[in-house]
Amino acid sequence: MTRLPRISQFGLTAFGIALCTAQGALAQENETFGAWTRVCNAEGAQQSCLISQVLKDDEGNNVAEVSIVDVADGGETVAGISIATPLDTLLLPGVRFQVDAFDENRLPFNFCQPGGCVVQIGLTQENIDIFSTATAAAVTIVPVAAPDVEVALSLSFDGFADAFASLQSE
Repeated sequence: MTRLPRISQFGLTAFGIALCTAQGALAQENETFGAWTRVCNAEGAQQSCLISQVLKDDEGNNVAEVSIVDVADGGETVAGISIATPLDTLLLPGVRFQVDAFDENRLPFNFCQPGGCVVQIGLTQENIDIFSTATAAAVTIVPVAAPDVEVALSLSFDGFADAFASLQSE
């Protein structure tokens, strides 16, 4: 297996709060690109957009959400990804994230708030290029109530390249 280039730690706390609420009352514009939805909201004259995907379990229940924002002038970091899970997620194992045949990454949680617990990391251009040609990622979390059970979720990259490009065209 090939190792996914190291995803950088990146402090996106302000983005994280916005990402967790972006699909709430402020959402004004939605556009779909395959499995991804571009969500834009406006506060005053400024508009901010992200792309997201809701991850479902085997029974079709919404379990987690992955959101990605474009990061201007972030140096090597060109985007930020947030993975929001339910509050009853066991924190110490973090989130396991594996793209196609690349090695698995273990991502630590950054914070929890009333809407859930959030992992936030920065993505390099190399990560974005891999996501753009990937098929899927395995996302695994562990519930607090059943620490011996892993909840396996699938993140589709269908439409990712176009969805991410739509963020850069703003």
